[in-house]
Amino acid sequence: MLDNDYVDLVIKELKNLWPECVMVRGSPRHSESNGGVERVNQTVQKKLGGWMKTNNSTHWSIGCKLVQWRINTQVHQTLKDTPYRLTYGMHPRVGLSNLPISNEILSKLVTEAELNDVIAQMQKVEGPALDNEDNRVSSEGADEVVIMTPPRKRPRATQIATTTVRAANHAKRLARSQELPLSPEGGVVLCVPTGKSTESDTPAYNRWLELIDERNEPVAVAEITRARVGTVLPIIYCTNNKDITDDANWAPCILRKIRKEQFEILDTNEVDKIWADLDWNGDDGLANDWGMYYKYPVQGFIDSFRELVEIAQDNKIAYDVSPRRQSLRTNATTNVRKKADTITAKMLTKSPELIFQLGDVVLVPLDDVDRTKVDGANLCGVVVTVNKDKSTCRVAVKQGLLHRAYVYHKLKPVPKASNNLDALDLREAFEDWRSLPKITEREAARFVSSVGGQGIIHCNCRGKCTTNSCACRKTGRLCSSRCHRNNNECKNKQDNE
Repeated sequence: MLDNDYVDLVIKELKNLWPECVMVRGSPRHSESNGGVERVNQTVQKKLGGWMKTNNSTHWSIGCKLVQWRINTQVHQTLKDTPYRLTYGMHPRVGLSNLPISNEILSKLVTEAELNDVIAQMQKVEGPALDNEDNRVSSEGADEVVIMTPPRKRPRATQIATTTVRAANHAKRLARSQELPLSPEGGVVLCVPTGKSTESDTPAYNRWLELIDERNEPVAVAEITRARVGTVLPIIYCTNNKDITDDANWAPCILRKIRKEQFEILDTNEVDKIWADLDWNGDDGLANDWGMYYKYPVQGFIDSFRELVEIAQDNKIAYDVSPRRQSLRTNATTNVRKKADTITAKMLTKSPELIFQLGDVVLVPLDDVDRTKVDGANLCGVVVTVNKDKSTCRVAVKQGLLHRAYVYHKLKPVPKASNNLDALDLREAFEDWRSLPKITEREAARFVSSVGGQGIIHCNCRGKCTTNSCACRKTGRLCSSRCHRNNNECKNKQDNE
């Protein structure tokens, strides 16, 4: 296993090399983010197995390098290009094509002796060509320009591509793509005169810092409760609760009020959601967690984050890509979006609205970690909302509203003969689902479990365990030998029933 700090460094370096690249870090049991990784793993396994079978070899570690090269140099069906070209801006140069020899000469070579003769001729003419008087570099003063001009054409019938010719051709192509000025001698002006503003003069923009600068006082609980729907507030949230006093365990975010008592957590530019919606009340509500897991940042945190934003802006400018590579990546991005739009259109044709209707009884599959081995594999619930745009449904059970939305193919429809809300005692859940608490699949499975559900629950009560302050009684369990040792006053035991 790789250390998280090492993985973070790799991701940051990739973002510096390719700022437009969107990195998605998956999590366990979250197929939406792990699907792409699993698909690549399947491709690697098939190609590696084919290589081992073709070469009759069991040295799979050697085959991994060849499979990696094959995947990186193969045209992607969606990108319409190779990953190698999108990364480096050119096709891979392997074999003879890696030599500085024109394609015309390479196509006429037949034997190894002819290739050796060409290389020998190159070594003879390459030295004097580098000392050509027309290739001059002026570096006196800050406003001087660097001028590169191609050498005079050689009278030979067969032209040999020298290093100088290749550099001059590259400079001309660069001038055409970037509209650089040309010198009277036909060379290319490669430096920018002083006094001209560049991209580095533009300050880095960050919505979170903008909101911080607009405030004169910290965000208080009273301000959050009185805020109107749509109000955005700059706060920070805890990423590691092992030490909440360390600023390194906190990250900036934007709190937006979307309903009277519901909020959403957005990234620092107010674009993407980074956390599930928060309710104001409840054990995991914002009112209960404010000051512990959510709070307003101190000035030291703000200053350090401002420095990080400026460093990121400098790195973006330093790692700026060439126009050619930028064009290739733009085309690849367009192709990916077209493919995504096509898939979305197909999904909408199979929208849950065509399969499930409001009030339909469905079965929600349970993961093995959320149920015991003797309990059922599904939860019985009722569809209470349908989102056609996202092809998702919300499901409620008798004890509450399940906390996440489900895509249509994750649910199992109940046959029409058994699809009856009254017979399954789901009528009240369907009509009053807005007033039900949000619960997880494990909590819902615990209510219908014959053995108390998955997980270990015990209490440390010193009293009679007759109120909901007792964790066991609150979940409908009897106290066991794990609970309050030497407490003889407990009334929530098997002997007292």
